[in-house]
Amino acid sequence: MVHLEAFDYVFAIAVIFAFLDAFNIGANDCSNSFSSSISSRSLKYWQAMILAAICEFLGAVLAGSRVSDTIRSKILNLSAYNSTPSVLMLAMTCALVGSSTWLSFATYIRMPVSTTHSLVGGVIGAGVATVGSKNVVWGWKGFSQIVASWFIAPAISGGFAGIIFLIVKYAVLERKHSLRNALFFAPVVVFATFSILTMLIVWKGAPNLHLNNLSTGATVGSIFGVGGVATIIYLVFIHPFFYRRLVHNDWTLKYYHVLMGPVYYFKSTDDIPPMPEGHQLVVDYYEGRRHNDETVNPTDKGEDVENTSNSDEGVAAKDKDLADGDESEAVHFSNLEKTETVKEHERELWKRLIKVPSKWPYLFYLLASYGWRQDKG
Repeated sequence: MVHLEAFDYVFAIAVIFAFLDAFNIGANDCSNSFSSSISSRSLKYWQAMILAAICEFLGAVLAGSRVSDTIRSKILNLSAYNSTPSVLMLAMTCALVGSSTWLSFATYIRMPVSTTHSLVGGVIGAGVATVGSKNVVWGWKGFSQIVASWFIAPAISGGFAGIIFLIVKYAVLERKHSLRNALFFAPVVVFATFSILTMLIVWKGAPNLHLNNLSTGATVGSIFGVGGVATIIYLVFIHPFFYRRLVHNDWTLKYYHVLMGPVYYFKSTDDIPPMPEGHQLVVDYYEGRRHNDETVNPTDKGEDVENTSNSDEGVAAKDKDLADGDESEAVHFSNLEKTETVKEHERELWKRLIKVPSKWPYLFYLLASYGWRQDKG
């Protein structure tokens, strides 16, 4: 076994830049994953960050072994480093430094980049510099397969997204009883989601947990078993809670009442008190954020105009509506300008604080809390 104690400093540098690379993964790949949830107001920033931290950790531990193995051993011919393992250590460190540095710069200038692309490029560049391009695995078992996945994966995910959208649109949203259909469709989504996640874990599982040694029967049983259990939990606790709250308008329910889910299958709805005026069962997260895009419908064809005074009143009403629309647009753009001004002021504050080391803890707080401080929902 080769001992490389003399290169401990290289390992330390690699760990530091690995943390920077992981930070940029959060700023790019992870933010892409949660952007739709945040933009739809389903999650707030702080909720998304907690879920992201948990899911990223579990994903890396439970399903990240094969991806790590691809980056580690299937891009470069490692046998070329048999006589010089320290060079391989240095090459991988340089790949991390190059990847994390580029990602930091690209993130700063708001350029959409991929951490995977950057790291693969860094490994190839370091490999070419140390052992030459002939030791880069360019074929299907290496780089070509990775490149193919960059094109195949978006096409497959786009196809699935389109299918799911069409199912939701025509089976739920555009039906007469859309709420009822949504409540019936939710268990299907729960089953599919937990089954797919379980498949990723047991099929591409971590060798340390011996998940990659499961038999075919155990793998299939685990996939459908976990999906079934998750669906049963949903139907027992969550489905009756939402059904009573949304269908029967039980405004008295709180989030912790979900634990009483089975009771609501049998509990009478006669004791639900009238809803107070102005109370909302579902929070309108878009209040104050909508454009006033209403247009005045033209006069129906064939409608007789009784007199010119009525016509004048109609024109005046249209002018008033247009004026109101212009005013709404002006308010909207004014709010955007205020938001940009606040962001610019904060960036200037960061630049001033970074020059004062004693203020770095406060600067770190501003950077760490920037996301959720922007969340006004």
